[in-house]
Amino acid sequence: MLTSRWLFLQLIALCVVAPTWAAPLSPARQVHEEVSPLRERHSAVIWGDKTATVEQLHAILADLDKGLTQLATPLHRGLAEGDPSLRFRRYHFLNDKAKLQARLGDRAGALATLGDMSRMAWLAPSGSGPEGDPDLKPLLEHPAAVGLRARYAVGPRFGPVSALKTAYRGQLSAAERLAGLSRIWSAARQGFVWFDLVPDLDWDKAYLETIPRVLAARDTKAYYRELIRFTALLKDGHSSVSPPKSLEDHFYAWPGLTVARIEGQVLVTKVRDAALARQGLRAGDVVLSIDGLAVDAYAARYVTPLQSSSTPQDLELRSYSYMLLAGDAKRAVRLGLRRVDGRRYAVLARRSGYTQAPANASVAFELRADGVAVLRAGQFGNDDAAKLLEANIDAVLQAKAFVIDLRDNDGGSSDYGWMLLSWLQRGPIPTPVSQVREDSAYQQARLGPSAAPLWRDLPQEPFEMARPKHFDGPVAVLINAATFSAAEDMAAAFKLMKRGLIVGVPSGGSTGQPLSIALPGGGSARICVKRDSYPDGSDFVGVGVQPDLVVAQTVASVRAGADPVLQRAAQALLAPKP
Repeated sequence: MLTSRWLFLQLIALCVVAPTWAAPLSPARQVHEEVSPLRERHSAVIWGDKTATVEQLHAILADLDKGLTQLATPLHRGLAEGDPSLRFRRYHFLNDKAKLQARLGDRAGALATLGDMSRMAWLAPSGSGPEGDPDLKPLLEHPAAVGLRARYAVGPRFGPVSALKTAYRGQLSAAERLAGLSRIWSAARQGFVWFDLVPDLDWDKAYLETIPRVLAARDTKAYYRELIRFTALLKDGHSSVSPPKSLEDHFYAWPGLTVARIEGQVLVTKVRDAALARQGLRAGDVVLSIDGLAVDAYAARYVTPLQSSSTPQDLELRSYSYMLLAGDAKRAVRLGLRRVDGRRYAVLARRSGYTQAPANASVAFELRADGVAVLRAGQFGNDDAAKLLEANIDAVLQAKAFVIDLRDNDGGSSDYGWMLLSWLQRGPIPTPVSQVREDSAYQQARLGPSAAPLWRDLPQEPFEMARPKHFDGPVAVLINAATFSAAEDMAAAFKLMKRGLIVGVPSGGSTGQPLSIALPGGGSARICVKRDSYPDGSDFVGVGVQPDLVVAQTVASVRAGADPVLQRAAQALLAPKP
């Protein structure tokens, strides 16, 4: 369960201005910056050990009231409704005020201030230690605070549903199974943002049809397979179910090779298990069958129905690359193959018990002999790519052209991608815009049959990070169907910059903020609750970021070990300008 203390710290984090970059201030941020000094200059007294006289405490209260008065103007309250940072600035002022009122012995005033806070959020006041706030704890133990204590006790129950977070067992009760399904159904009904991409899906009907399936599931493994199938009906790459860790080896064990569907054929692209190499398996061989079924029939029966995908290209990637050969670690998979020369053969590929060859580095830099600098940014889970570019920026500045390779980057933090773009342009980086649903039970009660999803724009500011120098030469960004989430946010921003070429094939077409849900038996689900698009309202979710130059891998290029996408990008960048 998330504690109120944790939630409070998260709200504070909303109000911290990132120190490494500065963006043009929105009106809401301007108000935030104007009022903040009225409390921050007294932090040593309010939150630290600095002592103060009664007169000094009253003077600090006067400053806090000044800030609260400013925040209470109709204009500023209106701005706060669209900006969580500004909205909770008022909450923090009230928290400070209650502390000082309690310190001055004004119990009634402090309780009234805490009441104002509770009308904003049912969060217990932040404390300076595990025992709670030393100023407010005695006050909250008073009988007059019984209503506040009730709100603080109830508040955390509206976060993650802890009662559903039960331990793994081979067989879950019927109540647990039904509760887990219902949690996914209700979370999507209340917050999922892409129902317009599945207009033929009757989510409520699908829920009713799935109830008997989950109740009839013979064990927890079968139950989770039904949850995975149900959530996949949303056809969203950021909405899915993950089985318990105890079942991962039953769902996701993978033999020592990688495959991809290229030009209508499933090709072996890498061999990582030495035993398979000894059986004659080679990159470029074609997979014809899996466990006796033709490869397309196998995928259609066992793989594709369980994939949560936003686009055809992402569905194909998951069905024929990520998950095609996944299965039980104890069961080897039999592959029927065809060599380059047309001869057919079979191998038995273990899903466990082999030593896997190391994968290629996800982040790398190279200055090619033709003068093209290439940064491979294969992940945004950390800032490794940003650090590598900064370390090699002088080489990039001397290069004839620059390529950022986002292929196979499945995301992380969008900021890490935008950091790369900050070396390519002076001034702010345009970014996608975001919306969330704000329809509520009140709206449904008020509007009845006319109720429909309502949308709120999230505060959006261009990304800006000061750089001492910038690369002004020709640039290309490489993408493929495995370019996903935060990597797509970067590709979309690059397209908005009009700074260069995007080369490859359309990206995966899924980004956003998933809501994480704990499920019975130790698994989890996620539902996408943030909608992202280009500023003009056009979508890249559901279609993918589109390349300027469409270049794809071919059977011949895989067998030759060539990279036609990078080759074509370098050729285009180095071509003489007309």
